Amino acid sequence: MISLYPIPTILEETKQNESSFFQVLRERLGLEVVAFSSARAAMVYGLRALGLGRMDEILVPPFLSHCVISALGKTAFPTMAPSERTKAILVYHQFGYPQRIEVIEQVATEKGWFVVNNCVNALFSAYRGKPIGLWGEFAILSFSKFYPCALGGGLVVRHEAIQN
Repeated sequence: MISLYPIPTILEETKQNESSFFQVLRERLGLEVVAFSSARAAMVYGLRALGLGRMDEILVPPFLSHCVISALGKTAFPTMAPSERTKAILVYHQFGYPQRIEVIEQVATEKGWFVVNNCVNALFSAYRGKPIGLWGEFAILSFSKFYPCALGGGLVVRHEAIQN
């Protein structure tokens, strides 16, 4: 049985508990998942760790909720049109359906943008056989959208600056 209420403050205990939720995520993704109070907090932390500031822009899709836009606004300026100030792109997998992330990453690499992978509705989704949380510099997870739990979000980190 998977514990829905892990003790995130003691990472070693979580690693030792083979049935913990974070152990399942670690096995599925092959990366550590850092717990946050919410997915929005994880997103703000990840953007700040990448060095984005209030004068930098992040490309966003239309129809994002106000809470996501306001969280992004704490770190960067959300926009739907790229400019010379664009530093990142937010990829959102609506209703768990993965976007064409390979194409997005290719364009982002050409432009020098970071890819922020918003997986809040796609916790266990995959794209071309690869867990969706493994794309981009980091992925944002929302546990509370799927499970009743005290910890609302997580950050799957692939980018070295954030890991350090």
